[in-house]
Amino acid sequence: MEIDDVQNFRTLSDETEDVRESVAGYRVTSPDTLAELATDKEASVRRAVAGNPSTLPATLAQLAMDADEGVRRAVADNYNTPPDTLAALARDEDVDVRVRAIENLYTPPGVLAQLVHDERWEVRYDVATDQSAPPNVLVILGKDENRFVRCGVAYNPNTPAKTLAELGEDKDMDIVCAVMENPSTSREVVTKLVDSSEVAYNYAIELAKDETTLPEVLAKLAGSKDADLRYWVGGNESTPSGALMELAGDKDRDVRRAVARNEATPPEALALLAHDGDKDVRYWVAANSSTQREVLTQLAKDKNSGVHIRADVHLRTIMGIEIDQALNLDTPPDVLAQLAQDENWFVRSAVAENESTPSSVLTGMSVDENKLVRHKVAANRSTPPEVLARLANDKCGIVQEMVAENPNTPPDRLAQLASNEDARVCQAVACNPSTPPGVLAQLAHHDNETVRMEAKNNPLIPTEVEKRVDAVMVSATELAQPSTMEIN
Repeated sequence: MEIDDVQNFRTLSDETEDVRESVAGYRVTSPDTLAELATDKEASVRRAVAGNPSTLPATLAQLAMDADEGVRRAVADNYNTPPDTLAALARDEDVDVRVRAIENLYTPPGVLAQLVHDERWEVRYDVATDQSAPPNVLVILGKDENRFVRCGVAYNPNTPAKTLAELGEDKDMDIVCAVMENPSTSREVVTKLVDSSEVAYNYAIELAKDETTLPEVLAKLAGSKDADLRYWVGGNESTPSGALMELAGDKDRDVRRAVARNEATPPEALALLAHDGDKDVRYWVAANSSTQREVLTQLAKDKNSGVHIRADVHLRTIMGIEIDQALNLDTPPDVLAQLAQDENWFVRSAVAENESTPSSVLTGMSVDENKLVRHKVAANRSTPPEVLARLANDKCGIVQEMVAENPNTPPDRLAQLASNEDARVCQAVACNPSTPPGVLAQLAHHDNETVRMEAKNNPLIPTEVEKRVDAVMVSATELAQPSTMEIN
């Protein structure tokens, strides 16, 4: 039978049990059809109706009184079952029905109090582990004769602190360990339990090593008197920052080393450890990817060679990443603007070289204290002409040379640079495709041969000037040739 036919299905009595069960289980089956199937003679069909999320509350309330426990179990599981019906099922004669009713999220919390003395420990256990169970119910179950029930109370985060402390003295070590793992257990109780037995101590070590352990639990274990336990807590990336800050000041150097290695350690704790008297602690701070640059810069000057070398390597790695980002043409403008403020000139220089860098950023970088940064700004084709005009008066020769080479430099500044004392600057002007013909004519008579050659090869040089230059160069070549006449 196709699902599309379900809504139009009218006569079910002539169909087989399998067909009726299938129809009863379809989510698209109409509520009226489900109500009809709820009275089917076959329990398998009624079970399918009871488990169907489309079944109406009224139909489920009817099925809650079904003689078949499988039907009642399905009703107890269904989130559409009315709260009062769930409350009734929580007192059902079948233990599985009661357990399922307790586990249903819509069962009223008050029902749990009625089950604290249930004859079946499985029911009491489900109440003990239910996080909606009222504190007074958990207090009662904390004294239950069954160890599984008490263990359930020990794990429940809603269990009152006093009950948890009492359970911590239980003879059953599974219960003691559960108390230790409960995030609601006080630090004092946890610390006491760690020292209570070898089993509890070993379990605490396992908790400290496990990154799935709740941060609240790790924070309490951080207060242990045992240095080995604190060591494992300090190295756990799930340990909260407050506990790591506390352990950063630990008297045991191995604990501090663990914190220094921990990638989750907050920057302020790493900054504190950067001043540690133990060189290994400082080394691990230098190696930690969470250590901020200013701290690394400080450690790069450390008196210990191992520390300052590791910090220097880390700094170079960071710079390499930032330089790659600064050179990338697809880097967002706001990121480039941020990198332009970097304290390292290598990074700033890379930003100045990037032609995607906004002109406003390049303008600001044109007054950078480092000449190599200004050099890159002068060479950048995205640098505004007015900025290039100003850089033409830069005191640094390599900056002037790049301005002379940049085709965006204003003609009057190129004319100015054509008279520069540095032949390399004049050569750059001679090569520039924006250099005016008159300036090229001037450079064609420069006393430096390379400058004259570059001026001659510039396509903008006037033809008559080019011819005169050729003639001069031919004459100069002939004069340079040694005489072949014999002297009689």
